[in-house]
Amino acid sequence: MIAYLGEIMFNAGIMVDGNKIKDLDINPKERTDDVEVKWK
Repeated sequence: MIAYLGEIMFNAGIMVDGNKIKDLDINPKERTDDVEVKWK
């Protein structure tokens, strides 16, 4: 499912700059229905 989401984001032109990967904020308890998506 993660790879499929990556494909959707890639096809929508959403990419992460390699230099900014360390700045990503990951919240493992965040609900997937609370996340704002940019490809819809």
